[in-house]
Amino acid sequence: MAKIRLKSLLSVLVPLVLLIAFALAITFPTQLISFAITPKSHDGLGTETHELVLRDASGKDQIVSFALKRVPAGIAPGLCTDEPGLTVVDKPFRLAETEVTGALWDAVRASPASAFYTLGSVPTATGADHPLERVSWRDAVVFCNALSVALGFDPVYYRDSAVSRPVTSAAELAADGDILYLSESSTGFRLPRSAEWELAARYIDGTEWTPGGHPSGGTHPYYFDSRTSLYAVYNQESSLPVKTLASNRLGLYDMSGSVWEWCFEKFDWRNPVAPEMIAGNPLAEEASRKRVVRGGSWLGNFYRVQIGGEFGSLPDLEALGQGFRVARSGW
Repeated sequence: MAKIRLKSLLSVLVPLVLLIAFALAITFPTQLISFAITPKSHDGLGTETHELVLRDASGKDQIVSFALKRVPAGIAPGLCTDEPGLTVVDKPFRLAETEVTGALWDAVRASPASAFYTLGSVPTATGADHPLERVSWRDAVVFCNALSVALGFDPVYYRDSAVSRPVTSAAELAADGDILYLSESSTGFRLPRSAEWELAARYIDGTEWTPGGHPSGGTHPYYFDSRTSLYAVYNQESSLPVKTLASNRLGLYDMSGSVWEWCFEKFDWRNPVAPEMIAGNPLAEEASRKRVVRGGSWLGNFYRVQIGGEFGSLPDLEALGQGFRVARSGW
């Protein structure tokens, strides 16, 4: 009789324990070691690698390398609401595998080839392999030109329509009202456009796209904290070293955070503020000056990790948690 009762009890308890364990694994996958989910990172469609030499305080040369991933042209949904066909990229390009790190910034500043480029106040980075922070849009533009020259490419950004005077300082951009000209033939580095950033963040196979309410690479909406934290850094005490979490399908890391990322366009690029609305209206004038910011940040909450989200900041803002990654046209 006792054996029968024990068997009956086990027949009830075992499924119950398994059900509880399964529920915990789904809800808290990163907290349960035995059930921890380790998402797969991807190599993408092709990689391009560059190197710079940085001499450290002891006089030793350190190789600082960074990679770019191929991103095809395409038409994807747009915004968090997945508006069909809203994200259009008509030419393939390359996008940095990670955000610009403290080590890469230091290597470019130290390069003799970029000595004529003046970067503004020194941004911060938690470590050499952490993303750069407190960098303005203007300094990000200047950095792109300086990086191009340091690696032997023509600059992308110029002060004149004849593309003969490259932008060499944030002060020049401020004096010119942030008006600049792009050399379409340049093979140098630049900031990604907003549509380029979103297409790269959404990419799965060119036909299927990650929904706008997900983190880049994620399979669940942003509010599934235990899943989102596998791809994005947010609500933390600081940034993490680049490539700590999983990549998206193109092999791009941290698109939804460790730091917010500058894009090239003005924030009102979809619906520009009319000139007559700006005159005598400080709020409209400020809105017309803002530049697009994408992704999430260790400093922000999970709402900002949505890849369909598009935000704006003033071009001279040097904010904690604000960084960028570089792009190049063509393959």
